[in-house]
Amino acid sequence: MTDITLFILNKNKRIIDVVSNAGTNENVFYDDKFIREINVASTFEFTLAYNDRTSQSIKAGNHVMFKYHNKYYLFTIATTDVDDTDGYAEVTVYCESISLILYDSVMQKTTINNCNATMLLNTILQDTDFKVGYVDPAVDKNAALIEIDKTKSIYEILTDQLETFKAEMDIRIEVDGNKVTGMYIDLYSKLGSNKGARFEYGTNLENVKRKEDVSELCTAIIGVGKNDLDFREIEWSIDAGQKANKPRGANFVADNMANAIYGTPDKYIYGIYEDSNCEDPWTLLEKSYESLLERRQPKIDYECNVAYIDGDIDLGDSVSVVDRAYPEPLMLTARVNKIEISFSDDSNDTCEFANYNKAYSNMITKNDTLEELKNYILGLNIGKLTLAEIEIIKQYMSKLGIDKETIDKLFAEIIDDINKGSTVTPGEAVNRISGGLWIGDSRMVAMKKHNLFKVDESDSGSGGSGSGGNTDAADYKTALALYQSMGTGDKVKTYASKYESTISSSNKYKISTLVKYWAAKFGLDVNLVYAFIIQESGADPYNATKSSNGGYGLMQCERQAYFQGYAGTSAQSVTYIDGTKKSFYPSYSNMTPGQGGTTTINGIVVDKNISNQVMFGCSELRKAIDYAHGNIFAGLISYNMGVGAMYWIVSRYVCDTYGYIFVNKRSIKAQSAAAQKKIYEVLENGGFEFANWRQVYMNNGGKGTVNNVELYLKWYKIENGQLPYIYDKNGNKLGYGVSGKTAATTNYSASSSNAVVTYATNTQLTPTRRKIVDKAKEIVQLHIDGKASYSQDPRTIDDTKRRYIARGSRVKMNSRGQYQTIGSTYYGISTSANDGKGVIAYDCSSFASCCYLNAGLKSMYNGNCSNGKIMNEIVGNGGMMWLANAEGRKKAKPGDCVMFASGKNPTQNDMDKRKFISTHHVAVYIGDDQIAHASQWAQQPNAIKISKLSSYKTLASAFFIRPKDLQETDKNESTVEDTTTDVGNNIVAKCVIGASAYHFYSGSQLKKVVQVGSYSDTTEYPSNPPYIFVHLGVNDPYQSGYSSLKTLLSLLRTKYPTKPIFVARELHVGSNVSNYVDFNKAIDTFNAQIAEYCNNHEKVYQIDISTNLEESGVLKSSITADGIHLKTKADYQVLFNNITSKIKYTKPDGTESSGDDSGESGGDSGESSGTTPVNYRDVEQVLYSTNNYYYSDTLGSLYFKLPSKVVDSYYSRLKFTTSPNFKYTQSKIAYLEGEDCVAGQLTPRPNTTYKIIIMANANDSINYKYYGSVTVVKSGGYSDPYTFAGGSKVVEIAKTYYNQSGLEYRGQYSTTAKYTPATYANPYANLSKWYDSTRKKGQIDCSTLTKYAYMGIDYDHSPYANHKMTSVKRNTSYSWAFTFPRTAAEQAEYCVKNGWVLHDVDTEKYSNLEPGDLIFWDRDNKENGRYMNCSHAAICVGEIDGVVNTIESTTCENGVKIRPITENTADKILFVARPKKA
Repeated sequence: MTDITLFILNKNKRIIDVVSNAGTNENVFYDDKFIREINVASTFEFTLAYNDRTSQSIKAGNHVMFKYHNKYYLFTIATTDVDDTDGYAEVTVYCESISLILYDSVMQKTTINNCNATMLLNTILQDTDFKVGYVDPAVDKNAALIEIDKTKSIYEILTDQLETFKAEMDIRIEVDGNKVTGMYIDLYSKLGSNKGARFEYGTNLENVKRKEDVSELCTAIIGVGKNDLDFREIEWSIDAGQKANKPRGANFVADNMANAIYGTPDKYIYGIYEDSNCEDPWTLLEKSYESLLERRQPKIDYECNVAYIDGDIDLGDSVSVVDRAYPEPLMLTARVNKIEISFSDDSNDTCEFANYNKAYSNMITKNDTLEELKNYILGLNIGKLTLAEIEIIKQYMSKLGIDKETIDKLFAEIIDDINKGSTVTPGEAVNRISGGLWIGDSRMVAMKKHNLFKVDESDSGSGGSGSGGNTDAADYKTALALYQSMGTGDKVKTYASKYESTISSSNKYKISTLVKYWAAKFGLDVNLVYAFIIQESGADPYNATKSSNGGYGLMQCERQAYFQGYAGTSAQSVTYIDGTKKSFYPSYSNMTPGQGGTTTINGIVVDKNISNQVMFGCSELRKAIDYAHGNIFAGLISYNMGVGAMYWIVSRYVCDTYGYIFVNKRSIKAQSAAAQKKIYEVLENGGFEFANWRQVYMNNGGKGTVNNVELYLKWYKIENGQLPYIYDKNGNKLGYGVSGKTAATTNYSASSSNAVVTYATNTQLTPTRRKIVDKAKEIVQLHIDGKASYSQDPRTIDDTKRRYIARGSRVKMNSRGQYQTIGSTYYGISTSANDGKGVIAYDCSSFASCCYLNAGLKSMYNGNCSNGKIMNEIVGNGGMMWLANAEGRKKAKPGDCVMFASGKNPTQNDMDKRKFISTHHVAVYIGDDQIAHASQWAQQPNAIKISKLSSYKTLASAFFIRPKDLQETDKNESTVEDTTTDVGNNIVAKCVIGASAYHFYSGSQLKKVVQVGSYSDTTEYPSNPPYIFVHLGVNDPYQSGYSSLKTLLSLLRTKYPTKPIFVARELHVGSNVSNYVDFNKAIDTFNAQIAEYCNNHEKVYQIDISTNLEESGVLKSSITADGIHLKTKADYQVLFNNITSKIKYTKPDGTESSGDDSGESGGDSGESSGTTPVNYRDVEQVLYSTNNYYYSDTLGSLYFKLPSKVVDSYYSRLKFTTSPNFKYTQSKIAYLEGEDCVAGQLTPRPNTTYKIIIMANANDSINYKYYGSVTVVKSGGYSDPYTFAGGSKVVEIAKTYYNQSGLEYRGQYSTTAKYTPATYANPYANLSKWYDSTRKKGQIDCSTLTKYAYMGIDYDHSPYANHKMTSVKRNTSYSWAFTFPRTAAEQAEYCVKNGWVLHDVDTEKYSNLEPGDLIFWDRDNKENGRYMNCSHAAICVGEIDGVVNTIESTTCENGVKIRPITENTADKILFVARPKKA
């Protein structure tokens, strides 16, 4: 957002009012649009509240003016449109450039001879309000005959003649005080400048529309002058120094190269250039040739949205446009032809470019020196150019006459330097987890809550232990030593049960709830407040001193000083950290427990007066610390002994120590100016140098406890190294050893009220209620974002199956049942929203249906208010209902619903009897006195919104309902406490419960305050994180979700262009999520979309974080209660470890682990020197064009990917060395040939160095996007021969399927059973699909036999022998058994990925094969679309009569066959694999 002030002027152009887009509700403007176009009058429109004030100034004929880019813009208000919908009046104002007043002045028919631009302006502006301004000499040098053939407006004359003088017009406004003093017409040959702006497709250039216009294209042009003058008698020759070859006698001039591209042989595309004033054939030829240069290629314009428009870009500016997506990648120069911006929402900013030219033309001459040429090429940022672009530059240089040797030498030198600099070693920049920026939702909040972001790294530096990542380690060490010397935390350990009972959520006074809430309100350390409460009162709210003048309650409020009824007391001002204030007068009536009733804080009912004790105590503690200028030690003295005592102690210390004269008063201001300066310096340094002067104070008649500070701190618990702190109003964490000095600033994730607790509202929610509320907030946000609106027909009742309103839809438009065919918008929202699908439709009851269904509840599904379906569910199925009065709102929980009665208001008797009540509206209660609901047919943002329940106009008709199924989940699920702090963290986490990607940005700007309903995060974005990690998606896995995530990733790339960004492959949900199968399909699409984005963008990597969390494609049921969130800290630790292991690599020397990637898909550790384990590095990398990926260290695994969009100029190099147990996955769109390659797939051998060159595939016979050539740089082999431990047993198991009369080969005979039991997770449920009951035969194929054999499942324990088997699981009796994928091709890929391929196989007799080895074939030599075109698999059974045999399922009697491998189409074998299982 750009803060802009609008000046409203009357018709005399004097300022009469001011409005702003950053103003108050009374005068703030919004929905603004400022459009500028070269030589077109600008327009400006905006909307603001229509009230007594604005109605006086916002009138047609008045003027609007603002200053932008140091320039004033003045408009006339053309129209105003007042909308008074729903009781809120607003006015939309449409303004036009002040220049259009020139339409009101006219000029009669006339002729002006020999007229230049200045003369024209002087002539036509003389009777107008405008003056002649600046005229560019380049514009003014030409004179022309100006004929005005009829009466015309001055504006028409001016714009008509701009082309004559090749001029571009600008309006300049001068202002003095509150009045416009001058309006000028300036003429330039070219507006704008070149500020070096660059727009690149896929980075900051999106939604590109390329428009090509050939209507004026010509490859030869005929010139026609005055009286049909031509230039046929003129001859031009390039050899003679002219611009083109034109023979005598030709009445046209041509461009043969343009004709070769756009025309046909020997036939030009002719155009005509006419100049009725030209009388000279030489001039006519010059002008005709200039016209040809403009028309010899199609006119190309781009219309685009950009992820970010630099604030300095202006109309007419020259920019670079790079588009690598077209067949010939382009680097162009262009001009900003049109800009459309919004000051209040820069996400609406667009611009159009025109006048495209190749960036390499007209910039190099053959006379340039080698150094000048080199500098020019480097200036093109050649490191980002493709080979095709470089070749174009070379060709152009050659045309200029620069010899080939010079060109080749120049580029060889430059590209050699670039290749050295562009060689990529992925992961090297991320050698530490601490300091990274993590962005996410509730899962990340949970990791933060469990203190997983306190990373202990031995080389952590400033982000090391205890520092919170925000202070110098030496400062922290000094501070920690001081606190430890004072016995900080001693009593926490000695009296652990006392401490834990105080802070426990089961504490009968709910002290933890009160402290977390009020500490946040005053910016106090929660643990510090706990320490005060225990020390002051023993955590007893009834505690009171024997003297009636002394302390009272949890924090011992001094009654004589504050209580009502004592002489000299008065009401106290309580000031919260956000600056808001209230008055509070302590008394027995509002401080005595049990005397004031109850109140609800964060969904928990607490004693109101005990809450007042903590509130007022926190207020006084905060005041004490503020009096001490943020010095916590001095603040503790002030709280215990009084502020005057603290001032005396610190002042006396400073005077005694630094030689100032001490004035014996309890005041700093009583001291000398020099002493005062030093006193404040001591306080603001945050230390406790004055500790011993407390005794000096006591010796001089002072009162108090001399070791007061130590007594408090003994109850302070240092958690994760965090020392006592406070927050300032900006959310900066302050404290000794926390920020070096208390005045220093550190980043902290505070709520919008700058509180310690980021998520402090409605924290006690079950997972089910959380999902109801999250979905409600999501749908509201969809409306705010212009993607959803209110509709009764159609409507969405299941948010996984959304209903859309598109152009042409028939839609119910009002409560009267009137239908209408929808055009381009629906209540102001474009019907092309959601990628053209339209506007998502919800009404109130379908809104509730979606929210409940999202949580797996069906009670509200497809409900309806008016026909009583919802009420029937409540009345007839055990639902609860109660009035929405003040008492009822205390009882409500987020996730309950609110119904609104029709007609008579409901009574308590109605509630008690659960009486059926006619209703007209339903909303979802989200806590904090707020409801989310689809409210009415209305414009944004009033159709679907969040409203305050207690202020609702029909509150008396409202009552709460709680369906039976929701009640059951309350019984069965525990609540989740989401209170989260940044204590001790050295990962910067920006995360909010319920967040989706779109919550983190607005337009083209990342948002500091991320708000999702009542949850927020205000963490500052760090300036230089080593990496960024993003984990978002499960809250919106649909098109809106992955589109917004792509936008967020683009904005992060813009902010951190040199940093790697890791984005999580979204986890699947568990089977206890409603419609989990469809939901996981959406997640698969989501992941595929993000994978494609990552493949097409440098330094963005998608990482798989599912190890040990998913099973059979769903989240494990043992680790989740709701199918989305994890259960325990241990479960989140697994997630955290998965993430960090993917982000952080293992160094070649093995000193840092990349994480335990255990399991069948994980990385194996090899062994060095036979005994010492070595952790090899795992690499997952997208190979980008013109980059070299050379890995000098040995790799444990490699997975390389390629951009999905291939360009002809692509090439990349890859070099790596394999480990003994190397695992390998190559891109599915690459075909490799060369050493150790089979059917396009590299099957790498261990301890071998490979080099691969990959390029765009030009071979039509290979159906892959990329082709690669593989060479072996250093050959290796197995370190030690090995044998598969289960080999003989696998053969034994496989033979149990041999000669079974109940089997036959799939598809050989049966016409009804076409699959095998291995196809299904539940064979019994699909029995008819794999068992032919007529033939009494089960179907088997090759991969079913191998799958079951390697799972350790013999025939008698298979579905073939037991048709009622509902699942088939690996036989855990065999340690070597594993679960193979279903098909032969998938099994082949599995073996290659795990490094099981055997090399140096005896391909004549296969004598070195062992029982249990796997053999894979491509039997038909056809493309089957599967891995390596693999179509068959078999198991080696060993030698029979001296010949190696295989067992396989194939076309034969009973479906299983044993035969010699040499008789089994051995020539079509792809490879042999031997499992590495012990």
